[in-house]
Amino acid sequence: MSYRRILLVALTSAGVIPASTAAANTVRLRATIPLPKAGHMTVAALRMNATADDPAQLPLSVKLRAPNAAMLPPSVKVLFATRSIPTRAGRRYVAAVFVVRKAGSSAATPQASIAVATHPPGALDLVMWMSEREAEWTSQVVAIRNADKAKRRSRRSSTLADLFKRDFTQDGDPGPVFGGDGQPPDPTLDTGHYDDGHSFGWGTGRRLALPPPDVMRVEIDLVEDLIERQPGQLMPDLEVATAVDLDGDGTIGPGPAPQQQIDTRVGPVVIT
Repeated sequence: MSYRRILLVALTSAGVIPASTAAANTVRLRATIPLPKAGHMTVAALRMNATADDPAQLPLSVKLRAPNAAMLPPSVKVLFATRSIPTRAGRRYVAAVFVVRKAGSSAATPQASIAVATHPPGALDLVMWMSEREAEWTSQVVAIRNADKAKRRSRRSSTLADLFKRDFTQDGDPGPVFGGDGQPPDPTLDTGHYDDGHSFGWGTGRRLALPPPDVMRVEIDLVEDLIERQPGQLMPDLEVATAVDLDGDGTIGPGPAPQQQIDTRVGPVVIT
C-alpha cells in the first residue's frame, strides 16, 4: 500500500466567498499536502484572512482536528499549531503543520489497512473550522515535501519562512507566541500532535507522548529553523527534542555525514 498524501480540510474555499455560503455554520478550506519520504519532514503553512464590517464579532479561535488519524501509517506523526491574529479590517487565522515520517518503520498495520478500505490511500482529514460570521474570506496554503532537504534560498522555502515569521513570531521571536521564561503563550494558540494511535513514541521510558508544553518547546525550535532559513536543522532538532532517531542514520541529532539528495517537489496544491 502506498501512502503519499495528507488531505487537509480547513476553513474556506479558494478566493473570496461570503461566509453565508458555508454549510453547517462553518467556513472551510480543502487542500492536499503530500506525506514526506521515510526519514524526512513535510512542512505546511495555512492562512485564512477574514474581513468584516465589525471585526470584533469574528471568532478568536480556530479548531484543527484529525478525525481520520487512524489512517496514518505507523511511521508518521503530525505536529500542529494554530492561532489567530487581529488585522486592521478583521482577523487572520493560521496553522503550522509539521509531518514527520520515521525511517525504518513498517509501512502498514491492520488498523491502517482497514481504514484505507473506505478512504483514499494515505490520506488524513485534518479539519480546521470556526463558527460562521458575516465576513469575506481568502485563503493560502504553502507546503514543502521533504522540507528538511529543501534549498534554503528556494522561492517556496523563502515564502514558507516569511509566513512562519509573520504568523508565529513576535519581532522574529517565537517565544512570546508559544510562551516561555514564565510568560503564558498567546491565548488563541492551540498545539498538539496526531498519529494513528499506535505509531512510534516520542522519547523513551515513561515519556512516550509529547504533552502540550513539550509540543510548544519543539515547535519553537522548528519555527526558528524555518525563519532562519536552516531547513537542514529541522530533523536534527526534532530528534534532540524527542530523543528519537527519525532519519535512520543511527544517531540522535546531526548525522555523521550529510545526505546529498534534495527533493522539494510538492505540488500542485489543490484547493476545492
